[in-house]
Amino acid sequence: LEERSLAHTVGADDAHDAVTRQGERKVVDEHAAIELLVQMMGLEHLVAQTRAHGDADVGPVERLACALRRVGFEYVFDTDFSADLTIMEEGSELLERLGRPQDRLRIVHVAGTNGKGSTCAFTAGILQAAGYKVGLFTSPYVLRFNERIQVNREDISDEDLLAVALEVREAAEQMDEQPTAFELITAAALLHFAQVGCTAVVLEVGLGGRLDSTNVVVPEVCAITSIALDHTHVLGDTIAKIAHEKAGIIKAGIPVVSYKQKPE
Repeated sequence: LEERSLAHTVGADDAHDAVTRQGERKVVDEHAAIELLVQMMGLEHLVAQTRAHGDADVGPVERLACALRRVGFEYVFDTDFSADLTIMEEGSELLERLGRPQDRLRIVHVAGTNGKGSTCAFTAGILQAAGYKVGLFTSPYVLRFNERIQVNREDISDEDLLAVALEVREAAEQMDEQPTAFELITAAALLHFAQVGCTAVVLEVGLGGRLDSTNVVVPEVCAITSIALDHTHVLGDTIAKIAHEKAGIIKAGIPVVSYKQKPE
C-alpha cells in the first residue's frame, strides 16, 4: 500500500526503491533527503552520523523526510511571507475538505509582536495544569519541526506527523489552487488536535493576524500581546497599521484580552 501511494506521487521506480518488501522505508535520494532534513530541522549531527556509517537507513527520520516531501512542508522555509497572506473570508477550502476540524476544538487565539510565544506557552501550561488535554501550535521551531505541533507539551511524533501530512496532502491535491505553506501546516495541526481529542488548543498567529492562515477559527477567546513595528514591508510602517492587522483576529461576540499598549 505504501509503495502504491508513493508511486502516485513520485513514480513507480522511485516508489519501488523507497519501499522494500519487508516494509522498511528507504530514502529515494540520500543526499537530497539529508539536505532537506538539515535545512528544516537542524540535524547536523544526523548528517555526521549517517556519513560516518555510510548508511542511508535512518529509521523514523526518513519517515519524516518522506512526509515533508509529500505534503509540501519543504516549501515553508523558502516561502515569501507576503505570499502567505491570503484572505479567507469564506473559510479555508482545505479545512472544508478535511471536515472542518477547527469546529471540534476550543481555541485560544494569540496575536502580537512581542511575547506571543511566551503567552502561548504560559496559557498552554495553565490549561494543562487545570486538567485539559492541550494542543499548542507555534512558529517558528527552535530545534526541530515537530515542536510546532504539541499536545500537552510533547512534540508530535514522526509517525503522527507522517499520518496527518498524508491526509492533508490528499485533500490539497483535490484543490484547483494549491494551498500556501502555512495553510498546509495549520490544517495539519488542527486536524491532529481534533483526531487526538484535545479539549483545549492554543493557536499562535504566524504573521499579522487579519490575513493569517490561523484566522479561520472561531475561538473561545482572543489575546493580543505587545504590538511594535515588525514586518513593516508587509503589515505597514506605523503602529496603527500593524495594530489593525493584529486586531484582525477579533471576532464579534468573542472576548478579547490585550496587553496595555503604548501610544504610537
